[in-house]
Amino acid sequence: MGAVDAGLDTVATVAQLAGTASSHLSMANVGGIISMIVKLARTARRNKKECEQLAGRVRLILDLLPYLQCPDEKATRAPLEELVATLLEARELVKACQSSGLVGRVFTANLQASKLADVQSKINFYLLVFPLISQIANTATRDRIPIVKGNDASQGPTSVPPPPPASQPVVPAKAAKDDITWAEVAAASTVTVVSKAAGGTVVYKARLQDGRHVAIKSFEGDEAAFRAELAVVSGLRHPHIVRLLCWWEGDGKRLLVYEYVGDGTLRDHLRSGECASWSARMEVLLAAARAIEHVHCHAIVLGNVGSSNILLDAARKPRVSGFGASVVDAVGSRTGRLESAAGDVRGFGVVMLEVLTGREPVVRIWKEEKKGEVDVALASFALPSIEAGKLGDVLDRRPAAKPTPRQLKALKLVADMAARCAIPSSPPPGKGPTMSDVVAHLKEAYDLICSDHTHKLA
Repeated sequence: MGAVDAGLDTVATVAQLAGTASSHLSMANVGGIISMIVKLARTARRNKKECEQLAGRVRLILDLLPYLQCPDEKATRAPLEELVATLLEARELVKACQSSGLVGRVFTANLQASKLADVQSKINFYLLVFPLISQIANTATRDRIPIVKGNDASQGPTSVPPPPPASQPVVPAKAAKDDITWAEVAAASTVTVVSKAAGGTVVYKARLQDGRHVAIKSFEGDEAAFRAELAVVSGLRHPHIVRLLCWWEGDGKRLLVYEYVGDGTLRDHLRSGECASWSARMEVLLAAARAIEHVHCHAIVLGNVGSSNILLDAARKPRVSGFGASVVDAVGSRTGRLESAAGDVRGFGVVMLEVLTGREPVVRIWKEEKKGEVDVALASFALPSIEAGKLGDVLDRRPAAKPTPRQLKALKLVADMAARCAIPSSPPPGKGPTMSDVVAHLKEAYDLICSDHTHKLA
């Protein structure tokens, strides 16, 4: 008997002891699905490597199932039902890779490989949260199910590992809202992959039972990155900074749970034209600038300020995110702190240019001497016109074909500050603008635009 088959017998034995053979969610059924995936992967004729990788991940589920007692507990039922659905999807995908016809190879192999990768990401998430689900079930009904121990044949063919200890570290963050519990996170009914980054960091979107969404950031084996980001975000509280709700560490898994801000980034909105009016754009800029100023007041340098890290919610209110590159500034002097934060100020200068011009950080323009198009930095494209007093040559006309005099005055204030911030050559230490300077100018510009609206109403 193979190791996989032996593992399936163990799962079936635990299910029988627990009396779950006829329950809504049978562990034995889960084991059967996994067994089928493993067998089909061996005979796959397309995407064989991807199928075998997927089989390797689902095989790990077998090792974790005995830890999970009481699968019918309310707090754990939903994620396990989602796991079953994902395993069924995986089985069908691996089954579809059995044929080897030319048409199938040409037209479906790439699509199936993509779907296999997506399913494997979902499986990876379940492997991450399994310890959380196990702890919830164990805490709820610790003594309900007998556990098979030892190698006595009368008790079962193999020993079953004991459940994780109740003292397994679960550390709640000191969050502004304390109504997110690990039970709710682990019982999330829907989980999808949002993004993957180098180093194994994966961000998931999870839907809680009450309909709310959270973002779960997983650090695969990168303890240093986890510690660094936690040190930065755990002490930040600002209405325009993405909020850390809680975190978890244990069994080599490290997770940060953030509020989910799901209406796209500032760059997305500028690209599509959804950030329509000048007042809306100035409001977003001012709020984001205040958030970064708040970060700098805590001696923290973000390191990657950009429009793609400014998220917008359904009400178009911004949240500054992207703390993976942040560091706590250890420089003691005021001049040193200003110098190390200059990169953030420069990055925000580019954001202001994006808002003014509607263009992305890299612009494709025609170069006569090259007899073709070339990519140039937005600052190199826009600053010559701004410094020459010709803002209109690069101004985005979607918010207003012809800005009013007050709007134009406000936009020139923003353009002048953007030019000071985004200038390619760095000013002497302590001589460049700070985020407090940026906030002051944006507040003046925003008030001008708002007064223009009030003036029109009058």
